[in-house]
Amino acid sequence: MRGRDISVLSVAITLLAVIVGGAILLRSEQLFFSGQQDNKTDSAFTSIADDSFSKAQYHFGHTEGAYDLVLARRYYTDVTLNATAKFNKSEVSMSWYQLARIDFLEGKYGSAETKLKMLEKEFGDSFYNVYYIEGLVYGYRARDIGNKEDWQLAEEAFKKFLAVKPESPWARTDLSWVYFAQGKFADMIPVLEEGLEYEPESPWLHNMYGLALLNTGQNDLANEHFSFAQERARLLDPEGWGAAYPGNDPAGWGVGLAEFQAVIDGNLQLTE
Repeated sequence: MRGRDISVLSVAITLLAVIVGGAILLRSEQLFFSGQQDNKTDSAFTSIADDSFSKAQYHFGHTEGAYDLVLARRYYTDVTLNATAKFNKSEVSMSWYQLARIDFLEGKYGSAETKLKMLEKEFGDSFYNVYYIEGLVYGYRARDIGNKEDWQLAEEAFKKFLAVKPESPWARTDLSWVYFAQGKFADMIPVLEEGLEYEPESPWLHNMYGLALLNTGQNDLANEHFSFAQERARLLDPEGWGAAYPGNDPAGWGVGLAEFQAVIDGNLQLTE
């Protein structure tokens, strides 16, 4: 059913990430890194006042610290420049990864891609969050410049992530966004149905599933899923919203939540 331009409404403000005040909002899986780590004694961890890695994490933290991308970039860069002298391998690798995430937030897709490819080559599946951020980078670049090849690269990256972590609701939501942006509505359905088996109460999954159903002519069922998404989204507070988007400025959490709730309300109206 294509009566009204459903895709235009939804692609502008749904879920690979959300645009708030012109800024990109980053979502990332809880980090898992199983690469080889160098031994480092507790005494080597200095206070936040003189440890660049700790200071970088403080300024790019999720719930604690003083959020500041400029300072975070400065301190992560310091770690990469002093890799062998002061920091262990996991801190250096994490710093490159975090710099790639900051590049993404600032729209520096090429720079982010270079860092991520370096990490992927070195660690492969043991640092599988790299695949997730690659998916975001390619998806946003495709959206911004209309490169069809980037849509395919985004799809491949999210699939690689899901091969390691199939239960991830975020990767399923974002892979569905990639399909949605290309008009591949039927391809969204199995991805989201499996995701709902893992996370049956996720408003993100239900909203995207509603979009898939709506765009394949299943209005009544879409209404049910939008209604459920609306109910669950209304239970979120800014902190709950922020937990889904680590790496973003906490000052924007309330706005992001309000826009997400408004998106679901608008999608629900399309089924009535």
